[in-house]
Amino acid sequence: AGFIAMMLSRRFHIPYVVLLRGADVPFYDKRWVKLDRLVFRYLSPYIWKKSLLTIANSQNLRDLAYKTSRKKKIDIVYNGIDLERYTGSCDVKINPPQIIAVGRLNKIKGFDLLIQAVAGIKAQCQLVIAGDGPEKENLENLAKMLGIEKKVLLLGRLEKEQLIRFYQESSIFCMSSYNEGMSNAMLEAIACGLPIVTTQVGGAAELINGNGVVVPCGDSFALQEAIETLLENPNRLAQCRNRSLQIAADFSWEKITNNFIDLLNAALKK
Repeated sequence: AGFIAMMLSRRFHIPYVVLLRGADVPFYDKRWVKLDRLVFRYLSPYIWKKSLLTIANSQNLRDLAYKTSRKKKIDIVYNGIDLERYTGSCDVKINPPQIIAVGRLNKIKGFDLLIQAVAGIKAQCQLVIAGDGPEKENLENLAKMLGIEKKVLLLGRLEKEQLIRFYQESSIFCMSSYNEGMSNAMLEAIACGLPIVTTQVGGAAELINGNGVVVPCGDSFALQEAIETLLENPNRLAQCRNRSLQIAADFSWEKITNNFIDLLNAALKK
């Protein structure tokens, strides 16, 4: 899309802005490493350099982009959240505790690790996974093999209002990904007052400040320990809920949009 914008900019003499979201940054995704080495490690910095602004959605993604090129300053504007739509409270959630994970069912999301983690949790709990994708059958088979098919519910793709209800009924949001930019699902969960357990990927850790736990990638036991620690400590769980609601206020679309407009105005004045 950045390349198309650059071509249109040349033809119509209109400035363009590049928004870095994740896999559009070279070496973000191992699946495209050959293409990145041959093409995008050279093309992407050129597209960024010619843009009016290049904006990443997290510090982590900007750092990755700078490994390819530092010839263009890259600003940061985080993703936003509709706080009127995504709302929550600090009340105790349903019993038994419900853990929710959201995303496309592919290998990079690490849902298999999360199912393995839940299999090791002795306390009563329910794991619900919202999303669809090619790994659905494999995940169902894994839950059966581990003997926890009754504890794991694959919901498929949900409409937004349905998803919000599941957020509000859950006790913990868990993200087990191997790679992320800035997770919209995590922002939604934070706005609904959920404590977070996440792997150390993308901008995830930038959303954790007293409202959850960050664990290493690819470690199902670390996921298990983090979830158990929260479930076994109601006071900490309540503190994390409170903190999530406080953090969500900084990511309202009003604030995020104003940040974006300020950057545009400053760049156009130059």
